[in-house]
Amino acid sequence: VSVLLFQSCMQDDEVDEMTQEDEIELVVNTTYAENISDEDVEIANTAELMIDLEGTQQRKVQNERCYELIWDRATRVLVVDFGEGCVGPYGRERKGKVIVTYEAGGNFYTADRTITFEEYFVNNNQIVGEIFIERANLNEAGNYENNYRINYTIKFNGGGETEISGTRTREWIEGALDGDLSTNVFELTGNLTGVSTRGVSWSQQIIEPVLIDFGCRLEGNFLRTKGIIEITHENRRRSRTRTIDYGDGACDNIYIVTVDGRVITITAD
Repeated sequence: VSVLLFQSCMQDDEVDEMTQEDEIELVVNTTYAENISDEDVEIANTAELMIDLEGTQQRKVQNERCYELIWDRATRVLVVDFGEGCVGPYGRERKGKVIVTYEAGGNFYTADRTITFEEYFVNNNQIVGEIFIERANLNEAGNYENNYRINYTIKFNGGGETEISGTRTREWIEGALDGDLSTNVFELTGNLTGVSTRGVSWSQQIIEPVLIDFGCRLEGNFLRTKGIIEITHENRRRSRTRTIDYGDGACDNIYIVTVDGRVITITAD
């Protein structure tokens, strides 16, 4: 991730605990963690579409996407196995397993399920934690909608880790159940908390719903195309809030961060 442009810069009258580099790192790593967790949820959803969950007692599916799917009906566990590593969904190298465990009653989007990870790495960064997804319901707009709880950590290959946790609502507004990754668009609302690589605790609130477009990611662009969030942390002297603007819905690789009048354009990984 690189900083492209500083449009303005205001020097603080007081010394904060976090430098400008710290501020940018917190935003970039938090956004990256959210992005990867969104991809993992979609990998699980796609796996569900690719396998018949009412089929045989145990079934394996191999496909051109470089991973193997294993469904065990007796235990209601679906494993997405990337093995020793390959460049898989969304152009990232993945290895290890994404494991989806379904609660009794219902299949696919009609069952509560938990996503966990076993020796799972994305671009050599280890992922640990779990994501609990409630069964989907049709909302008033006629779209599938889930609430999900996330407790997710990325352990970076170069050292340090970023933690995110909280509850989100995920509305499937385009491409529902059609099996085509390029058409899937979701809208996110909700709040998160977390800890940065430097041990700084923060909280986040979505101010305007965040649009995530998997068609953009498949084209090599940023997953998040629209929406505004605020991240706040408490330092020694005062509360500090930064605003992140993901854009106007267009597919690109940038988002805008504003911190105390400093406007920074960031290129996403």
